Amino acid sequence: MIQKLSPGRLLIQLTGLIYRWHMLAKQRHQLRTLSDEMLKDIGITRLDAEREAIRPFWDDRGIWR
Repeated sequence: MIQKLSPGRLLIQLTGLIYRWHMLAKQRHQLRTLSDEMLKDIGITRLDAEREAIRPFWDDRGIWR
């Protein structure tokens, strides 16, 4: 059954989605600034970090799982 959203609830959800996208873009940008030693500490390679950093902000695989 499809649930209808009130305009207020829709606005809240949209605001949350925009905030999530903003945070993803920020985090992906920050990955590029980490040193190789820092990346090693968190268990990813420079190549992994670059692959993540170039993904578009709306590419949020985790949100749809």
